Amino acid sequence: MSTLFGNSGMFGSSSIFSGNSSILSDWANIRSGNYKKLMKAYYAKTKETSDTDSSSKKTKEDEKTLTAAESSAQGLKKAADALLATGNKSVFKKVDTKDADGNVTQEYDTDKIYNAVNKFVQNYNDVLSSTEKTINSGVSNNKASMISATEAKESLLNEIGITIKSDNSLEIDKEAFQKADMSKVEALFSGNSSYGYQTSLRAALIDYHAGREADTYNRFGNYNSYNSGTNFNSWF
Repeated sequence: MSTLFGNSGMFGSSSIFSGNSSILSDWANIRSGNYKKLMKAYYAKTKETSDTDSSSKKTKEDEKTLTAAESSAQGLKKAADALLATGNKSVFKKVDTKDADGNVTQEYDTDKIYNAVNKFVQNYNDVLSSTEKTINSGVSNNKASMISATEAKESLLNEIGITIKSDNSLEIDKEAFQKADMSKVEALFSGNSSYGYQTSLRAALIDYHAGREADTYNRFGNYNSYNSGTNFNSWF
């Protein structure tokens, strides 16, 4: 039977999720939200065809946890993407600064950059706290990868006034940050190979996995993670 997701079933061999050659395209689509839209369209057209064992029933609290994880991940992705913006929208775009003698130079807008990075830190911590009780493997695995990526950049984060606390949350020292070399901040958070980009991708994937399972609950009121037997989930 042909479905929205391929001829061999929801995640079949001919689905949009198959083929390692398309992994980068898949990842980009998740990050942009396209897969989430497709999943919702699929659920909207699907009807429950059989009774589900009562032991698989989700509670309302499960739904709230998933929704909170989804929302916080969206916030982190938005904060990370604000730091990734380029051109006139970039927080790292230098501005004209005039000194006491009237000389004009181009400098980073330190306050603007701090506000953007502080927002990133707050949303990062929100993701950690909102996903504490989430047992979805997709959420847990991407959260762990996000934490590992942060730990790998610990020394660089310390140089700009950001420390990793014992619970893996981040703390930013405003005074130390504003005294830091803003070019190092830009290198950390801007560009497709940056820490900021990696975090944005992980946030998008957390959003995707939490949202997919929350949507399943909303549609059917029971547990259907659809995690088994898919190459897609093993990639992330």
